[in-house]
Amino acid sequence: MKRRGYTLIELVMVMVVLAIVAVVAYASITSYQAQYLHAAAERLANDLRYAKDTALSSTIWTGANFQINPTNTYTLYQTNGTTDTTLKQPQDRNLDFTVNVAASYRGVTITGANISGGNQIEFDPHGAPFNDKNGAALTGEGVVTLAAGGSQLTVRVAPVTGRIYIQ
Repeated sequence: MKRRGYTLIELVMVMVVLAIVAVVAYASITSYQAQYLHAAAERLANDLRYAKDTALSSTIWTGANFQINPTNTYTLYQTNGTTDTTLKQPQDRNLDFTVNVAASYRGVTITGANISGGNQIEFDPHGAPFNDKNGAALTGEGVVTLAAGGSQLTVRVAPVTGRIYIQ
């Protein structure tokens, strides 16, 4: 007698194997999103430190302007209070210092920028953070929020000292 078809045990085993593969794939994808999010936050924090260090070394006000989702970019610039000049990338002086977070870090978006109610931060020649050269020094933390895959990280700039850290 020839058997045709599969037994219930064989079907259950196939379903178990497929479920295990799906769980492993989901964990891998989630892990990559978390890695991209952490990498994007580190890059943003380092770029803000670069802007602050540039202001300290050049004695020219230097800042960053954030464009939230869907644009997801930020640009580093120097300013005299009326005209902003985009900085050049330190590794390639032919490229403007504009970072597209979504393009560089798959799935990561800039979901918020709150720097004294605005979307830009500028450092004076002493490294102190301001919301604008013609504005006021920060009285509260400046916060830029990045998100990916249901998680989020914030890059924060402390008032007075300009300390930059990730939370």
